[in-house]
This record gives sequence, structure tokens and C-alpha cells, in this order.
Amino acid sequence: MKDNLHKSKIYGLYKYCNSPSKLNRPQGYDLHKNIKISSNLFGLKTSLYWNVITLGKARSYILTDEKGGIAHYSFVMPKCYKFPFMRSQKSGDIEIGPCFTREKDRGRGLYPYVISQIANSHNKCGAIYMVIHNKNTSSIIGVEKAGFKRRQSLKKTIFKSFIIIDDRKPEKP
Repeated sequence: MKDNLHKSKIYGLYKYCNSPSKLNRPQGYDLHKNIKISSNLFGLKTSLYWNVITLGKARSYILTDEKGGIAHYSFVMPKCYKFPFMRSQKSGDIEIGPCFTREKDRGRGLYPYVISQIANSHNKCGAIYMVIHNKNTSSIIGVEKAGFKRRQSLKKTIFKSFIIIDDRKPEKP
């Protein structure tokens, strides 16, 4: 399924616009904020990749179930080469993603809840962005519930960075 979903290289750039109606914390889950991306949580390959390209500044928000299992995680990234649409690191802009919700926990509002918590805790820092594949409708619905709006279309390059492909000018934060 993932291969078919990501065959097209067209993505939407979403920007946090407003605080949504209050999203309640899902029952039976605990949110852990601003956790360093480490190999014991996410594996060596993932932690090494994100720590190298963000110079160790990548963080994660993790939602655990009652048994301590990871039900959802979202990474929070500062400006790096992958995100040319962001202003300088000094601006405080962030990008949320990648995000993942465990299959048995999907449909319970975990994703919109976590990204709204990230947006609320970073909304005074700068612009908050998410990049979502055009065919990932469940993710699009989740970010829209959390107060994000689509701003532009992006295309993934062979170097895994993104370029803007539509002529709309990005909005100022």
C-alpha cells in the first residue's frame, strides 16, 4: 500500500492557521513532549538520519498507551535542507513530521490531538508547517481538524528535499 501511495511525488504544504476547537486528550494515553530522537526509541537508521540532517535539533512527541507502548509519534524539525519553504532557523519555523499512529489506535483522534498540542506549544515561535502526500486523505483530514490549511503544492526531489511547484506565493507567518 505504501508504495502505491507514494508513487506520485506531489505533496501538499500545510500551515498552522488557527487554534481549532479544543481537542480532548484521548482516554488511556499519556503525551510525552520534546523527546530527543534516539535509537532506543526509533532505531539506529531513523535516529541517525534525522539527527544528522537537523544537527541534533529534531524532537518527538510520543503518545503512549496504558502499558507504555508507543501508540503515536510525531517528529518536530527545525529548518534544514529538506524544507526550503521555511525561513531561517532564527525565525523559529518548524515542520511536523514524519508522524505515525499504530494501526490498532487509528480513528481515535490521536494524530490531530498530538499535532494540535505541538502547534499550541510552538505557536509563538514562528510558522508551523506539515508536508503531506496528496493521496494520504486520512492524514489530510487529521491536520485540518488540528487547524492546518493547505498553502501550496510541493514536489519531492531526488535528494529528498522539496520544491514548490505551484505559482501561489507563500503566506507570511
